[in-house]
Amino acid sequence: MLAASFLLVKRTVNEQPTVKPSIAKRFVASAAISLLRITAMLSIVTLFASHWWIADLLTNFRVQMCIGICGLLFLVLVTRQWTWVAIGIVLLVFHGWRTAPYLIPRTAPTAQTTQQNFRLLTANVLTSNSSYASLVELLRKEQPDFVVLMEINKRWAEHLDVLEDLYPHQELHPREHNFGIAILSRQPWTKMESMSFGDIELPWLKAKFKIGADTSTGLPLEIIAVHPLPPVSARNADYRNTQLMEISSQVDLGSARIVTGDFNLTPWSPWFNKVARETQTTDAAHGFGLTRTWEVFPTIIGGLKIDHALVSDEVEVQEFRVGPDIGSDHRPVIVDFSVDVGE
Repeated sequence: MLAASFLLVKRTVNEQPTVKPSIAKRFVASAAISLLRITAMLSIVTLFASHWWIADLLTNFRVQMCIGICGLLFLVLVTRQWTWVAIGIVLLVFHGWRTAPYLIPRTAPTAQTTQQNFRLLTANVLTSNSSYASLVELLRKEQPDFVVLMEINKRWAEHLDVLEDLYPHQELHPREHNFGIAILSRQPWTKMESMSFGDIELPWLKAKFKIGADTSTGLPLEIIAVHPLPPVSARNADYRNTQLMEISSQVDLGSARIVTGDFNLTPWSPWFNKVARETQTTDAAHGFGLTRTWEVFPTIIGGLKIDHALVSDEVEVQEFRVGPDIGSDHRPVIVDFSVDVGE
C-alpha cells in the first residue's frame, strides 16, 4: 500500500509542468548581463589609461560606473545569475576601492598652539560668466586668506578691483582664451613666479609665503595655481599631462605646499596619482566624501570632481567643502587648513 502510494506521488510530481522563467524575467536577466559585459570591457580599457587618452577619459567615470554596477548587480541577483553576480562584485571592487580614502572620515586633528590656521578658496569662474557680484559676495563672506581663480579675462580683472581692501596682494594674468589665472592674498608673498606652457602660452603661478609671527624666518608655504587644457583630443590630453608633469618637477619639496586649480581630470585618473606622487602631496578632499565640482547637471551622476587642492604632509586639513553656485559651470573649492609654525 505504501509502495503504491509512493509511486502515485512520484508520477504526479514528474507530470508537473516545468516552471520556466517569465519572458520579462528572461529579458531583464539578458539586458543586465549584456550591460555587465560592456562594463567589463570598458573596465579592461581603463587599464591602459596611462597610454591612451580615451582610456583615461573613461577612468573619470568610476563613481558613475559603481552606481550602474550596483543597479545591475541587483538585477542579476534577483534573476539568480550567480556567475554574473560574482563578476559584478569584482567590477564593483575594481572601480570602488579607489574611493575608499574619500569615504573614510579623517581623524580629528589635534589642536596645537604652534599652528596657524588659513583658508584657501579655488574657483574656475568661467570666462563668459558675468555674475561678478556672486564671487565678490562669496569672498567677503568666507574671507579666505588665499584665493586662486581660473578663466580670468580683462572684464573679470576689472571687477576684482573692488576686493583690493580685502586682498591688497593680487597677481592677475587675464586671458581671453579661457586660461587666465590669478592669485589673491591677504598677506604679501616673498616670491611670485609666473610661467607659461606651450605655444598657446598657458599661464600658471607659483607663490611663496613666509608664515608665522616672524615672517622673515617662518616656514615657507608654496601655493601653485594650475589650469591645463581639457583632454578633449589626443593633442590636448598630451598637453595637459605634459604641463602637469612640468609643474610637478618645479615644486619646492622643502616647503609646505598646495597645488590647486582646475586640473581637468578626476582623482581616478592615473595622471592625478602621478602629480600627487611627484609633488609628494595628497588630496585635501580625503575623508570628506565624494564631492563634485564640475556639473553637467546637478546630480552625482552628472558631476565630476576636477577642481582640486593637493597638500603636503606639513599642511593639516581641517575641512574640505564645495562652495555655492557663482554662475559658473564649476563650484568653488574651500579648504580650511593649518601649518605648524613652530615656536
